[in-house]
Amino acid sequence: MKTDEQPARGGPTLWRGFCILGLLALADLGAVLLFLWSPPFIHYTARQFQLFELWSFARILVWPGVILLLIPWARQAAGRGIALGAFLVVGAWYLTPFQGWASPSYDYSAWRNGMISHLTVGHPYETHMPDGTVLRPNYWYPPLLAQSLAVTQQTAEHMQPWLGRFGRVGGHTPRVLTFYAFQASQHTMLLVIFWMLYGFARRCRFDRATAAGLTLGLLTFNVPLYRMFAFHQVNLWMLAGMLGVLLWWDRRPWAAGAAMALGFHMKLYPAIMGLPLLLARRWRVIIWAGIVTLAMALLLMSRSGWVLWHEFLQAISNPMWGSFPRDNSIHGIAKNILKLFDATQYDRELTWAFQALLVAWMLSRIIRRERSWRRAAPPTDTDTDRPARLFMEQSMDTICLSFFVSPLVFEHHYILALPVILWTAATRWPQARGRILTGAALICLVPVYDVCPLAWNRIVGLFLLLAARPVQPPPLSPPDAPSLAAIFPND
Repeated sequence: MKTDEQPARGGPTLWRGFCILGLLALADLGAVLLFLWSPPFIHYTARQFQLFELWSFARILVWPGVILLLIPWARQAAGRGIALGAFLVVGAWYLTPFQGWASPSYDYSAWRNGMISHLTVGHPYETHMPDGTVLRPNYWYPPLLAQSLAVTQQTAEHMQPWLGRFGRVGGHTPRVLTFYAFQASQHTMLLVIFWMLYGFARRCRFDRATAAGLTLGLLTFNVPLYRMFAFHQVNLWMLAGMLGVLLWWDRRPWAAGAAMALGFHMKLYPAIMGLPLLLARRWRVIIWAGIVTLAMALLLMSRSGWVLWHEFLQAISNPMWGSFPRDNSIHGIAKNILKLFDATQYDRELTWAFQALLVAWMLSRIIRRERSWRRAAPPTDTDTDRPARLFMEQSMDTICLSFFVSPLVFEHHYILALPVILWTAATRWPQARGRILTGAALICLVPVYDVCPLAWNRIVGLFLLLAARPVQPPPLSPPDAPSLAAIFPND
């Protein structure tokens, strides 16, 4: 993690990012047209997987263009070439498993039911359609995802006459293309997350090569991420919202607030980042998050008005509660403990007791850290970034707190722990390397199974990472200590 240079200004500029997104969009469209054209030389592929195999083929074809766009950036500083190589490996690696995730999962059927409900009655939360159809599973997340799928479906329907020029289309075509666009966006978000996670690793003061290697490893050898894609979950948007706050909280408050708001509208988790922002008195980020959240809320209710948010509040007032051993939520653990004594009727009471203890413990950590850091001796020349380090420490505890208050915590939720792993390794490696390695392995590498209590490995890994970060400030011994004086080292 030693850094003996000041990173140069620059990085993948905005226009390069937009050009890469344009190339990927062209590849996605080209795969659809080739699928509809259906020339003889692609008939050897099974029809079920053909569209996504053509999609991976088309995305690989534009990889040279992506390389050409990023080579000038990579040549600006030593180590950036390694980051570019890691980015290409992650992007190419996941194209193959995406071919196997070509059929909608149970979770995606909930997103689709929300879309159907929105198109039929004006909001995503109705389960009984006017024609007597009952939509199960029901949709109970913020409306943005369902409404985005609805817009995609309507766009595909409007494009049908044009697409018909390239091949035969049918009534199922918009449904297939909507799922296809969803999957393509998932892979694109993975590419965005790579650069955000790499940027966060650089902010933790890992050198470029180490930051690239850690990002490559955490995104490649990651059971929660793999399972998230397999179940068509959208947790990458939550991770992006949290990383946006961690990257831009003190230099680009509008970007941090916008990222937090977008993540909140996909799932509610990023809202918890308001706690460390409040403690750090970052009012501009909070204001921007409020403005963007309100603007998006008003935009989303343009069709159904306040009924939309009334129905949403009704949906989340009775959250889903899991009972699988793999559910590492406090409720899941409490219920599976009570199963041993045939006393599951007390699961809510035990859950609330456990949650109250854990929330009290986490808040006490946060309060004690705030007091001890602020009462410490004035910053020295080697400790000028104490407020930034304090914000990061409080943010890591806040992210951990989100796991304790959620009604469901399946394995795919643990991609949110990636910043905690990186920060803990950056600041506590010499003192707690065993706990850090064990915690990261329990979260990222152990497969999923329903064997109680061994299925609780991920929350055990989270506790190990918490134990590796005591409340007291970490010792600084330059040049190995992380320095956050330069926000997001312009990589």
